[in-house]
Amino acid sequence: MISILIPIYNVDVTELVNELNQQANSLTSEFEIICIDDCSSNTELKSKNQNIENLKLVSYTELSKNIGRGAIRMKLAERARYETLLFLDCDMRIPAKDYLQKFVRHIEKKVVVGGITYSNTPPTNTDFMLRWKYGIEREKKSASERNRMRFSHFVASNLLIQKKLFLSLPVDNDITGYGHEDTLLGLKLLNLKTPISHIDNPLEHLGLDTAETFLEKSKTGTENLAKLYAKSICGKEIRLINVFEQLKAWDLLGITLNIISLLLPLFERNLKSKQPKIRYFDFWKLYYFVKNYDALNKSR
Repeated sequence: MISILIPIYNVDVTELVNELNQQANSLTSEFEIICIDDCSSNTELKSKNQNIENLKLVSYTELSKNIGRGAIRMKLAERARYETLLFLDCDMRIPAKDYLQKFVRHIEKKVVVGGITYSNTPPTNTDFMLRWKYGIEREKKSASERNRMRFSHFVASNLLIQKKLFLSLPVDNDITGYGHEDTLLGLKLLNLKTPISHIDNPLEHLGLDTAETFLEKSKTGTENLAKLYAKSICGKEIRLINVFEQLKAWDLLGITLNIISLLLPLFERNLKSKQPKIRYFDFWKLYYFVKNYDALNKSR
């Protein structure tokens, strides 16, 4: 028995929910699908999504105020009837007809990560190239790769987790806006020494941001990561922080940041081009992480 939970924000989920409903109806296990719209601004999409409430297994609700990704996941979990939760992001496509069946086989496990995939065909619009290439190089990993890398590839956008465990996780306000919500959830599970299983059951990420939007969101992400690090909630298990600590230990942080600051305009031009280099994006994030971390230290 599984509660499928989908937070929605400005995305048409009718195809996703219809596919889930069809797969669930063909299985002997009991399912429910709970969708909550987090006060989307696009009224046309909201009107279209309201039709999913006519499906047999689906519950659909619209919030009058945006509460954010962490809070809406908790609200979804609290509404779930069943003891196993399956979280999906709304901007996903289900590539396999046995998607739900694969998770049913692992229903006794505490936490199961299905993974994310991307189309092998690059976008024709240059604006979306950075987000697609980042997904291909950094997020599209097999279960065996994710099992080797463990925490660094924990994502909650395709996640099976026991309800009792999820609701037991401490609620906090360390994350606001975009970025590292999944990092925080993964850290909580890591601290509890919870076994995390990775399987090959990916969802295809469809919601590509433009390079401009992705960079703005990533700035917020570095700010959130700096907050977590300043509070000693995370450390070198995060790749970016590990690099930061190594440069600091080798007394190379200052000169590295000076070089990056000079090259920042070049990096940003490249990241918005049709051939973005993800290595440049790593340097870019390091610069803004340190900038945000230093600002936090000065404000204390």
